[in-house]
Amino acid sequence: MKCENCKREMGIEDLKCPYCGADNPFAVKHEQNMQEYKKRYDKTGRDVIDSAKKTGKLSKKASVIVVLILGIIIMMMIAANNYADHDYSEKEKKEANKNPEENMAVIDSLLENGEYTECDSFIKSHDIMDYDAEEYDDLDGFAYLLDDYTECIQYLEQLIYCVYGEDYWDYFDLYNKEFCMYIDSFYNAYETRLDHPSCAKYREEMIDMEYDLRTAMMVYFNMTEEDVADFVSLSEGQKMLKIEEILGIGEEKDNEE
Repeated sequence: MKCENCKREMGIEDLKCPYCGADNPFAVKHEQNMQEYKKRYDKTGRDVIDSAKKTGKLSKKASVIVVLILGIIIMMMIAANNYADHDYSEKEKKEANKNPEENMAVIDSLLENGEYTECDSFIKSHDIMDYDAEEYDDLDGFAYLLDDYTECIQYLEQLIYCVYGEDYWDYFDLYNKEFCMYIDSFYNAYETRLDHPSCAKYREEMIDMEYDLRTAMMVYFNMTEEDVADFVSLSEGQKMLKIEEILGIGEEKDNEE
């Protein structure tokens, strides 16, 4: 990025410009958000794990998955909040897409490491799907599933905050509807594209994303494998009612009143 004072190049996480010493507002915002989200991460992680342990259904492996998923969510939220103000100009986007081979190297590296939400963010921030470079052809069918996955993760996190923070209760119905809508969209796309030739390159990643979502629902909703399968087969409205029942958000509101 360019320093707002001297217009020279500097790192986006540099607190000060190495050339003129001016403060970097993005880095300052980053530090502030890190502290805020760390508090939320620590509290939510403890609450989710403690609650699940009381049911006796949370294994050691699942505990690790909870922490990993929360970590991904928090880092994604931090990144989104830190850099939301940086609007890529058309010139910057075109520059970024002059080298599709380099972009695909980044995308493949993120996918290889299981960093699916980060990959989705990279694709969107660079308008990858708006370009006709043949290097991007294999992404056509896969990118939509990746977007659905990211939305599911985001709204799942919001639902959990509704349970553990009364400030979020007013948003529960919205988050519930959005989560169920994107779960339907994800599984519809997953079933039609898993064995489709256009998605062959990323078949393993698709299977891994489905596993992540299934595991997340098992952990956060105290579901078994069979419960998840039954849940996925429900209509959107039935899913919403099932989540209300599982999370008991209505009971929490009633108790407060």
